[in-house]
Amino acid sequence: MLMRTYMKETDTKNSYVFVLSFPLSAHDFIKNAFYMSRYQKVMGQGQAEISAARAVAGTIPVQEYKDVTHVIKNVRTDDYERSVPFIEIKPKFVFSPDDESVNFDYHSFDMKCSTLVFPAELRSGENMDLIGRLAVVHGISVEKMIILVKDCVSLSTMKFDTEKLKIKAARAQGDVKPGKDIYDMSAGSLPVF
Repeated sequence: MLMRTYMKETDTKNSYVFVLSFPLSAHDFIKNAFYMSRYQKVMGQGQAEISAARAVAGTIPVQEYKDVTHVIKNVRTDDYERSVPFIEIKPKFVFSPDDESVNFDYHSFDMKCSTLVFPAELRSGENMDLIGRLAVVHGISVEKMIILVKDCVSLSTMKFDTEKLKIKAARAQGDVKPGKDIYDMSAGSLPVF
């Protein structure tokens, strides 16, 4: 309640007066050497003198104005039990159900990727399909995809973190470089959707 609001209604416009109530009176603030010296240090000597002169001067008469001050609730006394639930936003990778084949060199991936990097137990059809689709969508080569897959495999628990792979693939810089003429690109470098 350090600020009061007054409003005067007329036919053409409304006028407002905002009155700031000082925690200390202006006279007490100016007399207090500690407060005044800190104010001068921050605002400068000239501005401090102007502010002191205005604070000591008379106030605006508000007899013709109506007090329209609204009390603001103290936020600290509001309900502490209220909480906003955290929802993790995960990227969605939606592929067309019509995609029967993905233009990814699975044979090279199998030959170049050691079972010590990506164990055979984790090479399910679903995991391999995801690897191929992410490689095609983000333009990632077989060699780079092996590196990304290696970072997403936990050999101690024999788990493959597909969500981590999706994020890494999205952040990876693709290897497909467009040429001068898009019609000169080989069919193997074009994604099939």
